[in-house]
Amino acid sequence: MPRILIERFILESLPAVKDRDAVPEAFGEFWNKERQEALATICKEEQLAPEKVEKIINQHLFTEIIPLRDDVVGAMMVKPKLLQRKSLAQQALERIMNFIETFIIDAPY
Repeated sequence: MPRILIERFILESLPAVKDRDAVPEAFGEFWNKERQEALATICKEEQLAPEKVEKIINQHLFTEIIPLRDDVVGAMMVKPKLLQRKSLAQQALERIMNFIETFIIDAPY
């Protein structure tokens, strides 16, 4: 995923940068915008409270422990029925962990 984003930056944003010294700043702005959009998309599609997802992410980064499904269920704005809870929480957790991997751990800067 980071490679795709880097390629997109090169194709879409880099031509607009006139000064070579401004490239790192332009890339940082691009990366932060993509990070915010990706997190907003996850929260919207999985019906998660953004502030609670941020807390889950920060806790994972601090402890390096994979969040519990119950933590993810706690971040859900609409609590799923008991039979759906496990699969929906696991799906949301996987998306959160992929987000962390892409935008934080594998961040190119």
